Amino acid sequence: MQNISNIRLRFAFMLTVAFMAASCAKDDLGVPTNSEGHPVRVTLNMGMGKSTDIVVTRADNSYSDLGNLYLFVYGSDGKYQQMLSTTATADSNNRISVGTRSENDNGVTYPITINTTSGTKNLLAVANTSAVADEGGFWSSMASIATDAAAGDLSFKELKAAVISLREDLYENTQMLPIQIVSSTQMLISGVNEGVVFGTNGKITNYGPDEVVVKMDRAMARITFNIAQTVEGAKGTFVPSSYRVYNIPTKSVLTNTNKSNTESDNTYINSAPMTIGNVSGGNYTFSFYMPENILKANENASIASYQDRDKWSGDKGSRPENKKWTNAPQNSTFVVISG
Repeated sequence: MQNISNIRLRFAFMLTVAFMAASCAKDDLGVPTNSEGHPVRVTLNMGMGKSTDIVVTRADNSYSDLGNLYLFVYGSDGKYQQMLSTTATADSNNRISVGTRSENDNGVTYPITINTTSGTKNLLAVANTSAVADEGGFWSSMASIATDAAAGDLSFKELKAAVISLREDLYENTQMLPIQIVSSTQMLISGVNEGVVFGTNGKITNYGPDEVVVKMDRAMARITFNIAQTVEGAKGTFVPSSYRVYNIPTKSVLTNTNKSNTESDNTYINSAPMTIGNVSGGNYTFSFYMPENILKANENASIASYQDRDKWSGDKGSRPENKKWTNAPQNSTFVVISG
């Protein structure tokens, strides 16, 4: 009987040890995937839709490269956690590694890999942030925004609503030509997503209906005019020689989450005249870029025809910048074509 008792004791002891080992394994290795604050390495897709020409509505994947990419990571409480970038040193824990670009009918995507922590995150990405004139940069305020965010001085809500400004030296002499963009480094792009979950297993969830975790938008729109050389039934011929852009906003919101400009806080400028080239393919064509100028509609507007949009009051022969618009918001952007 003593032997049987010893056997039972040893068996019970083995069961106890096994249970303790299993319990320890669960504590050490079975961390819930939604736990906060565990170091993880994740790969996520960032993407841009096709750029669209206003007026001719032609879309393509122009100016979709990612340069000087910054990713701001905030917790679900809206507090700053981390700023990562492609310019961080190779051995830095805050460096972004950008993978191979892929293109389809919906736009362009890039996989990026980062070291971060698990948990629910609010993400804001900005790329092509150069403000150096020699590099063709147009926006002057990204460096100070990044500094304030990294210092913990901006909540996520404040970061989303941050205002970016055109470099003053572009227009301080009032001779700024309409903006032309010739490379991706000049096209600032930004995007935001909230409530994204980084799991402790490196998987990403709760980011939206497709495979792009952060969708980015271009900070400027391209405007294209096509003026026909000949118009059937016209009594005369108009040969355009130059154009000017009026009421170009100098400020814009960093992200596209708030589309309404604060008109009272903005400054509006007029471009210098720009020569229009020779006719090509039966049209005189010109394009320029500008920040979006989204204004509140005139509550007293009365528009029954296309021409009603251009109604104005004031002295006959007033210069364009001195006209008072009847139906359009006073700071609406417009173009004057001379010829």
